[in-house]
Parts: sequence; C-alpha cells; structure tokens
Amino acid sequence: MKEQEYVHGVLRRVFGVFKDSNCEIRPHSILSGPTGSGKSHLVQLVAKELDLALLTINAAGLTKEGVSGNSLSKALSPLRNIGDMPAIVFCDEFDKLFVAGSAGSETHESLAGVQNEFLTVLENDQASVFGDYGKYVSVPVSNCLFVFAGAFNGE
Repeated sequence: MKEQEYVHGVLRRVFGVFKDSNCEIRPHSILSGPTGSGKSHLVQLVAKELDLALLTINAAGLTKEGVSGNSLSKALSPLRNIGDMPAIVFCDEFDKLFVAGSAGSETHESLAGVQNEFLTVLENDQASVFGDYGKYVSVPVSNCLFVFAGAFNGE
C-alpha cells in the first residue's frame, strides 16, 4: 500500500536518526491508524532492518503499579536483557489508556496512574522495573525510543 510505504519511510528516518545519534536524539512518536493497518508490522520491520532491539508492550493490559495485573514496571522488565543497546519500545493499543467517562471512577484512576508511570519513565534516564524475586532493579531508558500506537478513534 502507498500509505504503508510512506509510513515505512518515515519510521526508517526517525529510527535512523535515533540510532545514528547513539540515542542522543530520541524523537518519541505517536503512530495512529485504523486497526489492522499494519502499525505493529511496520515498527517490527524497520527495527529489524536497522538492527534495533524491540520491546512490544500491549498498553491495553497495563494496570497502575500496586494493582493486580501487568504494571508498566513488569512490562518493561525485558529491558534488563537489553542493557545499553539502542532499543525501540513499541507501546501498542496506547489509545486504550484514554477513555471518556467519569473522572472519579476506579477505571479512570487506574488509567491515570499508568499514564503518570509512562511520563515518569519518559522524563528519566533510568526506570525501576520488576526484577528477580519481586525486587525492583534500575535499568537505563536513555537508550530507548518510545513509539505509542493505537487507533485513537475520535480521540
């Protein structure tokens, strides 16, 4: 598809700038498109083409730290194995963290907690992730480029 070729080129340039700058330039991005349009496939393809490590997170399944479920610190724990290598962190279904509804609801509070956890990670060079035996360890995120993707239908 013509649109996919265009997005492929854009991703290749963005990821290339990130890699060529030795992670100094980190143009975190939002990738929006309809379900099934190939967002995940294109990110995987370009990461492989440029020999970049890739960690995929399904943001729809994330819960606030301390709440039962998969927290961001658990989802980012594979970064322990990446070390200082340049890596793409692909946050798929990111639009699911933004839902309309009552501001005081339990769901809203949990989603706001996950959003705040993402902001904390993006604002720092290190992140605290779930390690062995339930202990948290610090891992570098200054070598990570975050790509947030979703359909964002009407949002």
